[in-house]
Amino acid sequence: MRNYPKIFLMITYFIISIIHVTQAADTNYLNIININTANDGNLQMIVSAINEKGHPIKGLSPANFQIFVDGNEITDFIIQPVLSNNPLSVIIAIDVSGSMRGEPIKMAKQSALTFIEQLNTDDFVSIMIFGSGVRFLTDFTRNRYELRQHIEGISANDSLTWLYQATNEATNKALTAPGSRVAVILLSDGKDEGSPLMQNDVIERIRQTTPPFFTIGFGQNAEVEYLRRISALSKGYFFLTPRSNDFPWIYDMVLKQIQNQYLIKFYMSKPNGNYNCILKLKHLGIETYARKKFSYNYKGFNPRITDKENLGSTVKFFMTTTIIFMIIVMVIVIIFLFKIFRSDKKQNISQKETPTIIMSFSGMTWLEIIGDSLISEMKEGAIKLLAKKEGGLFTYSLCDRKNQYNIQELILSRYDKQLSRLYSKKYIYLLFANQTISRPKEDLYNKRKGHARIFLDKSGRYRLEDIGSGSGTELNNILLHKGEAPFLNDKDEIKLGDIIIKFHEIAS
Repeated sequence: MRNYPKIFLMITYFIISIIHVTQAADTNYLNIININTANDGNLQMIVSAINEKGHPIKGLSPANFQIFVDGNEITDFIIQPVLSNNPLSVIIAIDVSGSMRGEPIKMAKQSALTFIEQLNTDDFVSIMIFGSGVRFLTDFTRNRYELRQHIEGISANDSLTWLYQATNEATNKALTAPGSRVAVILLSDGKDEGSPLMQNDVIERIRQTTPPFFTIGFGQNAEVEYLRRISALSKGYFFLTPRSNDFPWIYDMVLKQIQNQYLIKFYMSKPNGNYNCILKLKHLGIETYARKKFSYNYKGFNPRITDKENLGSTVKFFMTTTIIFMIIVMVIVIIFLFKIFRSDKKQNISQKETPTIIMSFSGMTWLEIIGDSLISEMKEGAIKLLAKKEGGLFTYSLCDRKNQYNIQELILSRYDKQLSRLYSKKYIYLLFANQTISRPKEDLYNKRKGHARIFLDKSGRYRLEDIGSGSGTELNNILLHKGEAPFLNDKDEIKLGDIIIKFHEIAS
């Protein structure tokens, strides 16, 4: 009986070897790689779109996208595939610890050489190796002969694995890239040993600014959770394989993803400054989101639109806006007159119309979800949602002490129809459509209810706890560690992947 767990692990590893490669299911497949201001005042956004199998999504048009800047929708934009005159800058990082010796390092070198040969002649590559230290064998260069010479000379003899330091150094190197399209391919077969940096330091750095990391975990000793996490946070992709023969296939997948990107051009009539952009993609009935902060810096004086061909759509937009504005004014006047003639009557507003009505009571606690959609679905009382709203603000009531309405525990999770059986009838769930939110985990030894939970403790105050999520849970920009369950205070900000939730509480 005691050998059953070992037998199960062996069977699992054998299945993985049969299917070759598994990718991280929690990885978001829409990524805003860069947003910059062009010379004509237009904003240029470089985007990659990858389906659930890791393949690039082709043939997208403006009808597939929505753009929001600080909550305002941008309707006038054009989209086109990225052309070869916008070169790539790729950092190839290879683990050279002793465990990579033999066939693994041979296949890693061969795959890197093939990858370089398939790039465009204008693309740049920098080679980095890490083991008992981190070394860049080349700067960003187009010289294919120099790259081949350095790759062929790589050997795996180091005793340590500076995985965290290598991640940080690759991020620093990316800031010096000659172009705006940058990616990192990082291959490792072991856990970090000897790095001067701590994992949390590197994770925090990646949260701030980083190119997409395409991480490859090789073998059963790879630091899977870390590699999965940095790829998810940087909007790259994670690959896990037990066989070095899969390296060429993985490099080819990465190449397709970074070469098949889109350029979105748009203009916004706002002053220079820092802004938040939300990009929404709808493809084959699946919606996903990506967010990115950017700086708008244009020294010109005359507003410009994205393209002369879009002049008609711009005029149509302003005409539509004017009509909508006039309708709103008329509605306001009608309401005002109605109140004058009917001021002696009181409105009878039912508490069931909208959850925000509950906020008029004292002792109220609620969550404010910003900029994302929720899954509204009842399932035998297990899932309790008060409303559904696309984008904007959504309010969810937790506690109304005056009316004795209290949720003891709320599970925050991503809804997955295929795993709906995992949503237990014992709990109340708040389910998100966004793929950066972890869903319940299905395995025999580490079953997880979802991404995080908010629960009421004995003192009558709510606490927040991460329950083993892939992308982590932040409270006021501080990452929660395992076992932590801090109290929630009024106006605290919770971040789950790309989702922002604000906690509100009115004292009774």
